[in-house]
Amino acid sequence: MSRGFNATGTIMKNRLPKHCIMSSDRDFMKKMRGSTEVNCREDGKIAITKWLDNKLVILASTCLSDVFCNMGGVDLADRMLVVCPARSRTRKWTIRFIFHMIDLSVSNAWILYRKRQFSQNIPHYKVKNLRKYKLNLGIKLIEDNCESDKESSEED
Repeated sequence: MSRGFNATGTIMKNRLPKHCIMSSDRDFMKKMRGSTEVNCREDGKIAITKWLDNKLVILASTCLSDVFCNMGGVDLADRMLVVCPARSRTRKWTIRFIFHMIDLSVSNAWILYRKRQFSQNIPHYKVKNLRKYKLNLGIKLIEDNCESDKESSEED
């Protein structure tokens, strides 16, 4: 940390500092999968997280400010992908990946559009929701593509 490097990684239970008091493993295993417990150092430079997956995982991280500064946008983009996904029924991972990236790009563009609208003091009810934004984007792409097809056929 003194040289400007941040790190995140797993840590063994016997390597935890003595002053880091967390719930016992037996009590923690009774919780649901995905449960977490976070303990930060007093100066806020290191966070130790106990996470229950199939097994207990203990993580230590010095990247606190970076994570919390950028978390809001990432959480919103992930949530929007779940709320309004692009449906693609294919087994090919490449096609699903391409559709996911397009969907992610559109969601991020909508988040930027929304921030810009709110910064210009436009009321909530006048700002398009994600579904309308995607619909208008699709219509605009189709219109632009159809116009170029008509122009090329007229030139022939």
